[in-house]
Amino acid sequence: MRNDPKEKFYDIAIRESSDLIEEIKKHPFNVELMNNTLDYEKFKFYLQQDFLYVVDCTRALLIIAAKFNDVEIMNKLICVAVGTFATRDYYSKHFADCGLSDSHKKSRSCSAFTNFFVRIAYHNSVAEGLAASYPCFCLYQIVVFHIMKSKTTADNKYQKWIDFFSSDEANTMIDDVTSIMNNLYEKSNNDERKNMLGFFRDGLQLEMEFWNEVYYKAVDTQGLPHAIHITTAEATDRSSAVKMVKNAKANLSEVKNILVDAGYTGENFATQIKKTIGATVEVIKRSELHTFVVLPKRWVVERSFAWLEKCRRLWKNCERKLNTSLQMIVLSFISLLLRRF
Repeated sequence: MRNDPKEKFYDIAIRESSDLIEEIKKHPFNVELMNNTLDYEKFKFYLQQDFLYVVDCTRALLIIAAKFNDVEIMNKLICVAVGTFATRDYYSKHFADCGLSDSHKKSRSCSAFTNFFVRIAYHNSVAEGLAASYPCFCLYQIVVFHIMKSKTTADNKYQKWIDFFSSDEANTMIDDVTSIMNNLYEKSNNDERKNMLGFFRDGLQLEMEFWNEVYYKAVDTQGLPHAIHITTAEATDRSSAVKMVKNAKANLSEVKNILVDAGYTGENFATQIKKTIGATVEVIKRSELHTFVVLPKRWVVERSFAWLEKCRRLWKNCERKLNTSLQMIVLSFISLLLRRF
């Protein structure tokens, strides 16, 4: 069943996902890029990933274009795909110092995003497939417009990036995709419209995760354990952590900052850590929201424990000695790391 929509897809999608869009506009990566204070290493990592990302974005567009019976729309999408792929040439020309190469490995969030919209392009309708890829286009238009309106300096080292995504060519290409999206939404049935809006929001969420991974790369890790200290249940977290740091002092000599949860709050704890290895302690507090929220600086720790717990379910009831527990944790991490190579 299909009812003629009172609004265009663009207007509905932007309104229903305005919370995510505002969050992305205010993301520290975009704010610092706008203010010319973004760490260039983070920008390099972003470009390296985007260099790989646009390949799959191009692939998804060509898959969708091939499904169209309307030759005019097919031609427009092919032109958009060509323009998308040309991003790589622009990056290579203007950001030659960023080490752009297809030899880089896609990050977790980049892979998750590209796998998402390529899968939808293959297996769903053209309307749903394009809706999944649409955040790649309209979001950049929104974010770059916000940056241009709010930037605080004319001499910005990221101006070439801003110029590219604010160019007439880029805006024309994005407007063409928007026009196609609105047309497809109008012709779709109610179920397909619902899916289109859902895929668009899912794409925005994956885009947010990509920004998070790019910006917080400095605090992300592969879950490598630098020190392990097993205690009995009555030992407190803070006293045990201090003991662990003292025992593993030689292995932690290059650690500059330690991220902890609120259980490690306290001036005495931070002072002891500073005195032992010279590192500062940063407490990452929970979100005030009463829902699950990924805290980038804490997520790597929580994620590592989640991976570890997956292994521990097989053996945690067999723990009788502290040394046995220690060896099983080491074994679990070895298992996790081997699966990544």
